[in-house]
Amino acid sequence: MPAVAGEPASPGSSPIAILLDGRPFPQKPAFEPVLQKPRRTFYVSPAGKASGDGGEKRPWNDLQAALKSLRPGDRLVLLPGDYTGPFGVDETCRDGTAEAPIQLLGREGAVLRASDRSAVLSVTKAHWIFQSIHIVPGVSSQAPGPQAKMLVDAAELNAPQAWIERDDDGNRTIA
Repeated sequence: MPAVAGEPASPGSSPIAILLDGRPFPQKPAFEPVLQKPRRTFYVSPAGKASGDGGEKRPWNDLQAALKSLRPGDRLVLLPGDYTGPFGVDETCRDGTAEAPIQLLGREGAVLRASDRSAVLSVTKAHWIFQSIHIVPGVSSQAPGPQAKMLVDAAELNAPQAWIERDDDGNRTIA
């Protein structure tokens, strides 16, 4: 029978550890997705200029416009800073392919922030990979309390270390 280490968790405290044979239970295997080499790599930064070309030294400054310009096999790197959404990988964007998914990678300090309680990022296109994307809740005066979410309605989505839930309307939410 598993042993419980520590005191019961209280609000704001760390969760209790469950041990089996002296080791944490359940064991979570490390997950390191293997990303394909991109065909092209682009960069976006909230501090970028409108005249940016998507290069690391001259990044784009509009995340939504950057999402719309990506093609199968492309990688978009989010440079550090706050990106205020909502953002959509929707009908204005392209699908990736199984052989050439579109990759969205966040650098340390890159934060997607909701301007209200709406979804920070909505995804309806297939074959997109999201890695190291930090989502911070927005707060609305109409509905108090924070909410951070990513709505998903895509045929193929890779979002490592994320929880996926389906609401009463059939929408999938990654948290």
